[in-house]
Amino acid sequence: MSSKILEIEEVEEEIIVGRAPFFTRERVIWLFSGILASVLFLIGLIDFIMDTRIVRSPSNEAFLGFATTSTGNDGIIPNELGLTINDWIIFAIVVLVAIPGIMIYEREYRRERAIDKQLPFLLREIADAQKIGMSLPRAIQEAAKRDYGPITAPLRKLSSKISWGIPFPQAMRQFMKEVDTPLSRRANILILEAERAGGDLEKIFEAAERHTQEILNVEEERIGAIRPYLYIVYIAFFVLLGVIIVLFQSFFVPFSKKSISLGIGTDLGTISIPIGPFTILFMYFVAIEGFFSGLVAGKMASGTIKHGLLHSAIMMITGYIAYKAFITSDLFGFTLPV
Repeated sequence: MSSKILEIEEVEEEIIVGRAPFFTRERVIWLFSGILASVLFLIGLIDFIMDTRIVRSPSNEAFLGFATTSTGNDGIIPNELGLTINDWIIFAIVVLVAIPGIMIYEREYRRERAIDKQLPFLLREIADAQKIGMSLPRAIQEAAKRDYGPITAPLRKLSSKISWGIPFPQAMRQFMKEVDTPLSRRANILILEAERAGGDLEKIFEAAERHTQEILNVEEERIGAIRPYLYIVYIAFFVLLGVIIVLFQSFFVPFSKKSISLGIGTDLGTISIPIGPFTILFMYFVAIEGFFSGLVAGKMASGTIKHGLLHSAIMMITGYIAYKAFITSDLFGFTLPV
């Protein structure tokens, strides 16, 4: 019994720990998104350097006595667009988060879900073929004639290799590398061990099909139970966004229009509270909140933080649009009575 367990562990280790090429698809996408994000940041930095300069200023928009004033150039981006270096930083972060989130983790998550849903049907088909006396390789060849979604192409490759005379264990290991999900890995190792040990394969595959279906049912129940909490994360983010907008329009905007005297009975004059730094602070606050809320949502929805990058990108984009529409723009601007 212990020798069989060691053999199974060796097969699993060969599949999981096998040496992979350095430039994998995931690393290439991360490299591409990092380069694109760096380009966006450099565009904003160059435009900022060309278009502005730091001067000593007592104006309302000054922060700690300093303000940025135009040098008379348009930089590399027209000033009419109203984009600052802070906007380009947000663009870079969103690109860095969204591209891997969509092209790697969300796509892989959907692929794994599709494979796992088709797995019980495949096992049931093999078990039914066993009932009429087919050998295991022959049963797999018959199953390959049907459509199992993302499993179909690797399954037909497996069938072709078996028909070409390639040993079944070797062909099966190649199949395991192409269809690599935690659930399918268990089922594939079971198939290899069943073929090696012999015995009543029909009952083995029927038990594997029932076990796989039970795991999928439990996963569906978990997703259904977690979904309301996923909605709560989104609702909490939008509530926070609304509170920031109302607070800014009802408090910071009116407060910035009032002057504060520097002294009583003196000639020190008055100053006004700058509103510019607060708008920038709110933008970064919304971006940070959206990023981490998305990671929490991904962890709750799929069990891993990396699947939350797509949620982070959605929240950051939504927060940025709301920021530009209700805080820095007069298009939807409003001021609550105070």
